[in-house]
Amino acid sequence: MGFLKEMFSKNESEKLLKAASAKYTAGEYKEAVEIYGRVLQEEPNNIQALYGRGLSNLFLENFEGAVGDFNSVVKIDPAYSVKVYYNRGMAKSGLGDKEGALADYDKFILSNSKSALAYLKRGELRENAGDLAGAGEDYASAAELHADNPGIFYSMGRIKFKLQDYKKALLDLNKAIKINPSHANSYFLRGRIDFEMENYPSALENFRKAVEIKPKSPDAIYYMALIKSKQEDFDEMLSLLEDLFKVDPAYAKGYELRASVKLLKRDFEGAESDFTQMIDSFPQDYTAYMRRGDVRRILFDYEGARDDYMKALSLNSSSYEIFYNLGLLENNFKNCRIALEHFSKAIELCPESADAFNGRGMAKHRLKDFNGAIKDFSRALELNPENYQYYLNRGNSKALLQDNYGAIADFTKALMNPNYSEAYMARGRMKYALSDYYGAILDFSKAINLEPNDPAKYFMRANANKNLENYNEAMDDLNKVIGLSPNHAKAHFLRGLIFYQMRSYRNAVNDWESTIRLDESFRAQLTKLVAEAKSKL
Repeated sequence: MGFLKEMFSKNESEKLLKAASAKYTAGEYKEAVEIYGRVLQEEPNNIQALYGRGLSNLFLENFEGAVGDFNSVVKIDPAYSVKVYYNRGMAKSGLGDKEGALADYDKFILSNSKSALAYLKRGELRENAGDLAGAGEDYASAAELHADNPGIFYSMGRIKFKLQDYKKALLDLNKAIKINPSHANSYFLRGRIDFEMENYPSALENFRKAVEIKPKSPDAIYYMALIKSKQEDFDEMLSLLEDLFKVDPAYAKGYELRASVKLLKRDFEGAESDFTQMIDSFPQDYTAYMRRGDVRRILFDYEGARDDYMKALSLNSSSYEIFYNLGLLENNFKNCRIALEHFSKAIELCPESADAFNGRGMAKHRLKDFNGAIKDFSRALELNPENYQYYLNRGNSKALLQDNYGAIADFTKALMNPNYSEAYMARGRMKYALSDYYGAILDFSKAINLEPNDPAKYFMRANANKNLENYNEAMDDLNKVIGLSPNHAKAHFLRGLIFYQMRSYRNAVNDWESTIRLDESFRAQLTKLVAEAKSKL
């Protein structure tokens, strides 16, 4: 009876194994797992059932279950191991156990050195682990075994692309395309190489071919749009981005690109909206919050900017740019001590950031630590001696320490940019303070030529002309000031003084009365002068 029962059980197991195998072959992996499990309930060490269930679990991406089944196979029958290593390597890779997966592929290849697929899989693991040289060797071995597989040559080209060996990468990609003229990935990567080499017409041709073969290729469409932005063909760029968002509405880089163009066009609200879309698409990207914060700072939404910077900081606490931007923001709020802390942290994270030293110098300047400011501006200039604005900032601090000649020297260096009107004005004010009115007038005049609609510049030149008793020239400048800014109380006051000197008392009275009407603080100073002028009418 026991013999008959054993025979019946064996026949039942064979039937179940055949049924499970049929389910596996048909791709019905859940059913296969269930049937293999029934066999294993009766025969826990059934190699065929363990291996079959392991394969089914692998296809179901139940990697832990697959590894467990394959481990049991190796333990029960080491001779079966060679067959198991490849599949267990795939399962371990799925679990993120890269070292274990590599070890299994190594063992498999030792016994199956003619398996192109094993070299390909090991190459992918090595590539993902950053071992590009090892990956390249595996892909080359796979190509020797399977010379008509375009995917292998594409993988070889991809490695050489990452190593920036573009010429050899192109040779591999050309082979892939020769084998399969419809290999979209190879056209895309060939386009990337052209893009890196700034051969934009050829890049566009390759990206278009990739999209023609595979219309839903968001990366190829994005790079086409990026090229159009570099060519300043913004209409075509925007059209391509619309195509991109139809394919992938959550393509974050597309929104970033569109936002950058909107910034160029000073469409700050539109840029803010695109950065918001970028955040919605990829909420873990700290740069999206940081850039939206920059836009909100431009839009004077300082609270919104601060919220964005703090969110960016929560995602990346080691970015000096975030601390730098927070420093700029707090400077706008005139929270100079807080700004100082942020700039100092930025410097700690990036000691070679000239902008961070300049920012901290600005905060110290506002806190009236002019010597500390000069030290930071000087360090910024050591790091970037071509930045004319740093010279202006250091000159301003020197001026407030009454180092007039040192300030003039810095303002002169700032004029390495000959169109920097602010530097001409700053140097002109220093010359004015030193009673060099002729020199001041020359600088104020250059500033006016650069910015002819700024009343402050005419007002300063008028003061210098008045001190030289060039009353007609001073009057012309003051008329210009009042024409540009009718409510400029100081201009009315100064013009009144000149009218008085020229004995045009009625005009002097009119200007001084306008001065008092525009700024009540002048009343005490002008009451007596108005009376004197009226007495001379």
